[in-house]
Amino acid sequence: MSLSLDKFQRLLSSYDLMPMRYFEYHERVMLIEVLALQTGDLFVVYVPKGYDFRVDDGDVYTLKRVKLDPNGEVGPKYAQRLNEMDMSDYYDRVDLLDQEKLLDRSVDVEKELIDQYRRKIMVSSSEESAVARCRELVHQLERMSQCVDKNYGLAIITNSLLVMDRDHIYMVRGRELKQDKAYVVVVDLESLFKNITYVGKDVPEISRGIQRVLNKNHQSHMGRMGLTIDGMVRCKANLQGHVERVQRYSGYVDELVKLVGRLKEREASLRSAIRELNQSAPSVGGEIAALKRREALEKEAADLLQAKGRAYEKVVELHRRSRDTSLALDKLLFENLVMMVSIQRNLSSLIE
Repeated sequence: MSLSLDKFQRLLSSYDLMPMRYFEYHERVMLIEVLALQTGDLFVVYVPKGYDFRVDDGDVYTLKRVKLDPNGEVGPKYAQRLNEMDMSDYYDRVDLLDQEKLLDRSVDVEKELIDQYRRKIMVSSSEESAVARCRELVHQLERMSQCVDKNYGLAIITNSLLVMDRDHIYMVRGRELKQDKAYVVVVDLESLFKNITYVGKDVPEISRGIQRVLNKNHQSHMGRMGLTIDGMVRCKANLQGHVERVQRYSGYVDELVKLVGRLKEREASLRSAIRELNQSAPSVGGEIAALKRREALEKEAADLLQAKGRAYEKVVELHRRSRDTSLALDKLLFENLVMMVSIQRNLSSLIE
């Protein structure tokens, strides 16, 4: 089925969504990065086989598949829409392992920790270096995927990698391998068409739910670290500062979103004033004054448009920084906690 890029862009625009980048695989567009203008959240649209999506201009990147396990089965999980529920109450329940469990050799601590991610968001360089990087992202994504209902997908993206699951890993040709990463919601194209009215609200709600899970597990992992090694107190305080910084990002985003709202209101007011000037006949001798007034309004409107664009850039950047820091903390805390519990058990065996 052939799709018109112009019609697709107009459809997205009517719901405050804007395509940002297109990713081609085997000469067909397979993934589209979309920006939700209301909140500055990015998400990825998966274009299934059978759709012939042609892009003649814009940011188009070519993907190369990375295979970690050639015998793995393909089982992508893509999206429909959210059920209505109070997410905050749901994610408030986090149980810490007590000291006895930490020392009990019959307890699989790694499994116990992964279980803390099972909090569903219900929803009405060189190739060798890249492969090593992909293994890290797959392990993290497999834990994080416990956060998302099976009707939705989740991916981790970097400057040059896109990981959807262990069977769907892609390198972006010509891009430098960097450490920055972010999680994004994945929705298939047919679900996007079916639920286009809700997507702009659903995607940020899912993202906030995932962020709450990460925030809870940051706190949970740090609590367990405190139980594991008394000497981690200073490190815990330092990590807490990073967690608080992530949480402050949300406040910054909220303020910027409010600013964008005020800019949009002022822009609408200016456009209305310009239309009134265009529709009204100037008084005798008032042509020059009307022209100057129109030029001043149009200049202010243009300045507001640029300011709004810069604000959106800042919102996207803050989301990226927040998610990169959250993912870095999640990796650091989870992997080190499992390692330290093993160390503690080994040390305890010396006393027995």
